Amino acid sequence: MKIKNKLTIIFTGIIALILLALNFYIYALSSSIARADFYEQLHSRAFVAANIYLENDENTDANIIKFRNKYLRTLPQEIIRIYNKDNQPVFVDSSDRLTFQPWIINKIRSDKEFRFEINNRQIVGINYDDNQGDFIIIASAVDEIGQTKLMQLRKVLIAGFLFCIVVVFFIGRYFTKLMLKPVSDISDQANNITETNLHLRLNIGNSKDEIAELAITFNKMLERLENSFDLQKEFVSNASHELRTPLTSIIGNIEVTLSMSRSEKEHTEVLYSILQESERLQNLSNGLLSLAQSDLDFQKVSKDEIRIDELLLEIKDEITAKYPDRILELQFKKMPNREEELEILGEHNLLETALLNLVDNACKFSKDKPVVISLIVSQQQIEIGISDRGVGIPAEEIIKIRETFFRASNARSFPGTGIGLALADRIIRLHGGVLSIKSDLNFGTDVMVIFPIMKTV
Repeated sequence: MKIKNKLTIIFTGIIALILLALNFYIYALSSSIARADFYEQLHSRAFVAANIYLENDENTDANIIKFRNKYLRTLPQEIIRIYNKDNQPVFVDSSDRLTFQPWIINKIRSDKEFRFEINNRQIVGINYDDNQGDFIIIASAVDEIGQTKLMQLRKVLIAGFLFCIVVVFFIGRYFTKLMLKPVSDISDQANNITETNLHLRLNIGNSKDEIAELAITFNKMLERLENSFDLQKEFVSNASHELRTPLTSIIGNIEVTLSMSRSEKEHTEVLYSILQESERLQNLSNGLLSLAQSDLDFQKVSKDEIRIDELLLEIKDEITAKYPDRILELQFKKMPNREEELEILGEHNLLETALLNLVDNACKFSKDKPVVISLIVSQQQIEIGISDRGVGIPAEEIIKIRETFFRASNARSFPGTGIGLALADRIIRLHGGVLSIKSDLNFGTDVMVIFPIMKTV
């Protein structure tokens, strides 16, 4: 069932319950008022009968009935009965077929007044004190007019209820359809968006309601999807190009070597060239694998408490072994008193890969100039600085330096794949950190990595 039909039925059902409760209240109140009013009429009739019969000793039963029928308005099926102190009837209508049990007369005498009902006939009994003695006057009648009015009221309430329900159903259906129209529009627009036109966005209109928020959320999701598709296309394109180059070189060298006889020296040179291209291909494959692994759900990766100072010492040893002729300085500044302030929560191998790539880049582009790694710990964060005095990065290219496979124009003479910095940036962001880069062409590059202390990621 569609939402608009559900909302219409629920809305109609709620209104129906409210109307039913209101109609029952109106009918019950009207019935109660009618009963009370008729009891008051019977009460008055009882006093009138007492005054007519008991205050005039010369009146006979026939005269009382004649007087009542002539000067008083008789109630429907009215019956009057008067009892003396011995509970004997002293006045009885000739049409009276009712009989009252002694306990009823005694209750009237003890309570002074008693109101009750028998078979739709309302009865009022009063205790009347007279100079001739104590009398019980009972007046009874059927409220035919009241019952007729209540029946008419029932018909009106039922007809009004049915009419209102029909009107409310169609009004509710109209307004539900009107209110949900933006949702239908969003559905239609979303169905028209495919992988070939992810640049399209949903119309949010001028509203600031929940439906507009839903459209904005969809647009943000489409933006992320578009970026992901663009990155995927760019990644596939760049990866295929980068993989093709070393493979072409390897295949070409092998074909040339096999095409003619060569000396041992020439064979050695070809094999060395193939080895270089194979190592480049291996580094590229490892980089692509690391990128793919970093895209996994980081929340599901097992994390440990990592001491940053110890990690930097490990990285220094690895870089020193790789570049024994380079100058690498490690400076610890503003070290905390508690070792817990040197710890962050993360995945050791990924974090080591990120920082190792940054230090490796600094050493690679600095040649014989020193590279300084600094560690500064404050109350809120851990700052890792990596400074070199290498070739630097052109100002117009620094904005692209985090893109996968991008290499600055002045760095293409150096070995590399263009993956390391992009991978480092992604890993650092996964750990809740921030990577910032400042560079002056021909004067060097300053890289700053900031981690929050014990950040839960």
